[in-house]
Amino acid sequence: EAIAGGFKSTLIRRIHQLLSKVFHWNIQHIPQNENKFADNLIKTARDKRKGLRLLEPPV
Repeated sequence: EAIAGGFKSTLIRRIHQLLSKVFHWNIQHIPQNENKFADNLIKTARDKRKGLRLLEPPV
């Protein structure tokens, strides 16, 4: 659990760093089943092992 918490805080800190460089931004949660394009984009990136990578804490 401590590792997962550290991962989440690091991820959130990195997101804040990236967003601080953008003048205007908006974050909106869209359930996976309602956004097939983004879901397929993420799956493609994972398959190619380059570009966008999503890291998930171990279960």
